[in-house]
Amino acid sequence: MFLWTTLLAVVMGVATIAPGLAIALAVISFPAALRTIGTVARRKRRGGSLSVPEKIEAFVASLGVVLAIVVGAGIAFMAACFPVGLAAAAANVGGEFGFIVPAVIAGIMAAGTATFLLGRRIWPQKD
Repeated sequence: MFLWTTLLAVVMGVATIAPGLAIALAVISFPAALRTIGTVARRKRRGGSLSVPEKIEAFVASLGVVLAIVVGAGIAFMAACFPVGLAAAAANVGGEFGFIVPAVIAGIMAAGTATFLLGRRIWPQKD
């Protein structure tokens, strides 16, 4: 509970200064917090517990995993969106700005696939 309270306070504090940065912080930190809470719950079920430094370590490690997945998804989005958009623009598909739709669809599909595959590969939790 303390982790959620602290995280929410930090995100809200950042939101008062820079709302855009707060959105990025929330997107990266909330999945990491969920992963940390899952790690703590699994450890409790086994009869153990995590100290505060271990919880912080688990959260920071989860931040690294989430950041790697976000970067991979962004790279996949750009790698698919850019060439599809260029090809559609060159072929003059759908009028003046019609090339944007197929490019964004291809980018979202690539980013979703990358997120899924990276998540399965580097997200496993080991206690």
